Amino acid sequence: MQIGLSSLLIGCGKSAPESERAIATRVLAEHVTKVAAPKGILVISNPFTQQGGRATEAYAFEKAGIAGLKEGFDKVPVTVVFPKLKEEALRDPGSVPMDPETKTPLSFLVAENAFSEVIQQNPNCDVVVSLIGVPVNLTGLKEWSQPGGPRFALLLPDWRMIGGPDQILKAFGEKKLVAAVVSKPNAAAAAGGDYKERFENRFLLVTSENVEGLMKESPAVFGLR
Repeated sequence: MQIGLSSLLIGCGKSAPESERAIATRVLAEHVTKVAAPKGILVISNPFTQQGGRATEAYAFEKAGIAGLKEGFDKVPVTVVFPKLKEEALRDPGSVPMDPETKTPLSFLVAENAFSEVIQQNPNCDVVVSLIGVPVNLTGLKEWSQPGGPRFALLLPDWRMIGGPDQILKAFGEKKLVAAVVSKPNAAAAAGGDYKERFENRFLLVTSENVEGLMKESPAVFGLR
C-alpha cells in the first residue's frame, strides 16, 4: 500500500484546513482542562514532521494542532513528543502492512513500545493527548490497560483500535478516555462566527456524557454499522 504525505498528516486533508485543526485541538484542550484539571499535558505528535524535505503543509498542520492545544490548555504545561517509528517505516512507510481503511496510519507505523516509552519519560504529565491516534497494540499498552493515570484525549481517532461499543464505553466510564474530537457527519465547511461556532459546524466533541447517545445517533462516527 502506498502512503502519501496527506495520509501521514492524520486527518488533515482538504476537509480540515489548518485553522480548523487549531480550533479542534483548542476545544479539546479546553474540555480536558475543565473536567480533568491536568497538571501536565503530554502531546503525542507526528514524527514525520521531524524529518526534513516534507511538504510545507505537513509542518503547517503540525504547528496548527499544537498551537490550538497550547491556547486551550492556557497555563497548563505542555510537552510535545514524537514517538519512534518502526525501522521499515523510516525506510519506506508504504511497505508496512496496515488496514487500508484506517484514519490513523501512524497507528501501524510507530514502534511497538513507542507510546509507553514517551509516557514513561514524562511522568509529570497526567493527561496524554494524541494527535496521531492510538497504537495498534493499544490493549497491550500498560498505561491504557492498568487503572490510574495517565488519562487520554484523542483527535480524530480510529475507534476500532479501542474496540467495539463495550470497550469504548468502558474507556469513558473508567475515565481512562477523557474526550475525543471527531469529524461531524455531512459537515459543511466552517463558516463565520467565533471558534466555538466554527467547531460545532465541523466537529463533535465526544465525552463520557454523550458517547452512548452519539453511538445510537451516529454509529458510523465510531466505525459501527
